[in-house]
Amino acid sequence: MPELIYRGSDGLFTMRPPQPWIDTVVAEGRETAVYPFIYPPLWAWVMSKVVAISTFKSFGLFMAAANLSMIAAMVVLVPRITQLAIPRRLYLLLAWPTASVTLPFMLALDENQPQILVSFLILLGIERTTRGAPIAGGAAMALAASLKLYPVLFAVFWLAGGERRAFTSFALMGCALGLLSIAVAGWPMHAAFLNEIRAISGSVLYTLANYSFDPMIARHLYWDELTRFSTEETGLKIGWHVMLKTPAWRIFDVVLQMTVVLGVSWLAWRRGTRAPFFWPAAIIAVAVVSPLTWVYHLIPALVFLPALYGYVSPWGVVPLQVLLTFVLRSPYVYPSLGLTIMHPGGHEVAFLAVCALGALCLWVAALPPKRPLHLGPQSL
Repeated sequence: MPELIYRGSDGLFTMRPPQPWIDTVVAEGRETAVYPFIYPPLWAWVMSKVVAISTFKSFGLFMAAANLSMIAAMVVLVPRITQLAIPRRLYLLLAWPTASVTLPFMLALDENQPQILVSFLILLGIERTTRGAPIAGGAAMALAASLKLYPVLFAVFWLAGGERRAFTSFALMGCALGLLSIAVAGWPMHAAFLNEIRAISGSVLYTLANYSFDPMIARHLYWDELTRFSTEETGLKIGWHVMLKTPAWRIFDVVLQMTVVLGVSWLAWRRGTRAPFFWPAAIIAVAVVSPLTWVYHLIPALVFLPALYGYVSPWGVVPLQVLLTFVLRSPYVYPSLGLTIMHPGGHEVAFLAVCALGALCLWVAALPPKRPLHLGPQSL
């Protein structure tokens, strides 16, 4: 029954789960936040099989270990996507602060977020294609898109950049997964899922963990029109604000999104998707114009940050890395340091810093091809 999986948002996406979910948690006396399921129906069917052979606690422990491993793997994949211009050990040392104390990684690990798997599959798809295995790369990206729809755009960039085998593999694998999803879950479930996607696109959600232009616009221009929702009935007073976008706002979003997709596609056509730092620039560009971007959607771009050393002067990279590590840090890490992402001012500074990282990666990707400045042997 679709209504037991998807809430059935009536135009406005409130980030509330189906009422029976809330009733179950309250009846069990548990204090926890309960959020809606907005993944494609295929994964609802998969999870129905998982719960039949495992307990929630056991599966959670398994995913916690898997998520840590995938974050480590993402750090290792970056040098295989973008040639390092600094010693490998130095890159790993510089990657440690971002991956160990910042909220994108810490929040994703705390929530056992499937977004970690999506991020890993995105980078794996890019790495496999860059390393001459486009069929495997396209399949990995298609699997990522079966969890979250936005990696479809990365396949479009492949097509624009001439990676036709990767795009074809993505298309075939994506069609197969789509047909499998319909076969095992049925069309009514997919209709309910697509209704939720339409509601998300037509709504704006503001929290201090959302990272796109929409929540920034909402906070500064429409604050009095936002409606607050929360998880209070399940014991935790976690709140957020939502509103329906105006018709003009929706048109603005479509124009902005199309401009970004066409712009990144043009860069892929001109420079190719294997240009250094094309991918973190593309990931950030897609994230900041998407209707619902959480801070952990930035994970596959942030792991590229320490690889910028040698491509860009340290005077440009060091301040940006220090700023991002400071404002994006988890509120549980050095809380006495003041401004953090969990403060409105820190949220805006962090958003601007992320945009600056995207702009810096875009600048490097657009430069004429040349070997990076090597500061040490790769074998270190």
